[in-house]
Amino acid sequence: MTARNVSDCVLRIGLGAVFVYAGGMKLPDIEAFFWDIHHFELTHPDASMVLAFFLPWLEIFAGLALILRRLYLGGLCLCTALSTVFLGAIGSAWYRGLDITCGCFGREDNATNFPKHIAINCAMLLASLALWWLARDRTRNGEPDAIDTVTA
Repeated sequence: MTARNVSDCVLRIGLGAVFVYAGGMKLPDIEAFFWDIHHFELTHPDASMVLAFFLPWLEIFAGLALILRRLYLGGLCLCTALSTVFLGAIGSAWYRGLDITCGCFGREDNATNFPKHIAINCAMLLASLALWWLARDRTRNGEPDAIDTVTA
């Protein structure tokens, strides 16, 4: 196993696990997650409710796609997009001086530590971009079914 394969495996499983964990921590209390989303003041209450219901499942399925390497590019696309949106939402709330709990990893009892959450979201986005680069590199090297094969 090459260093590239190890890097790919670590990033893929690590990022996938973060998304599965984050989605799973939100599921037990969808109503609290609704309020966490709504307090960002970015969406209408109806949109916040739809997001609170579907976002945890989307995170779980995207994370599983990375871990299991099934529908890999779709999962990677979702993880990249979600990391970007989360980064923008956290940055927006911090810029506007909102005193919120973000709900990123389930219920929090205290106000969001914005620098910490921005760092986490930047790391998730960088991991997603690195996985894109590694997938592109595998495809360029002519590896058969580089995107859909199971490598562990």
